[in-house]
Amino acid sequence: MERKADADKQHSGANPSQTRANLPVTVVLVDEARAVIERLDRIDVLERGGAPPAAVLDELRGLLHDAEAWVRIDGDEHAEEVVARCGAALAQPVP
Repeated sequence: MERKADADKQHSGANPSQTRANLPVTVVLVDEARAVIERLDRIDVLERGGAPPAAVLDELRGLLHDAEAWVRIDGDEHAEEVVARCGAALAQPVP
């Protein structure tokens, strides 16, 4: 019984050539996700630090850019709609 368990651990059932073929896309996807998270962190720091609204708005525009890049790689229709609505909101004049 133990040999069967060991054999199962050694062979996941995945075709290694197929698994490796997706690696570059996965790396790009992780990079885009990381850019969004880092941008959110910067926005959080600016807000907690009482930064001027213009500085926060600049970061929000950058966040939109990062989110658009992420959606192009891994987004679905709903994500695309959300990014489009964010873009429309940021395009509105600031009172």
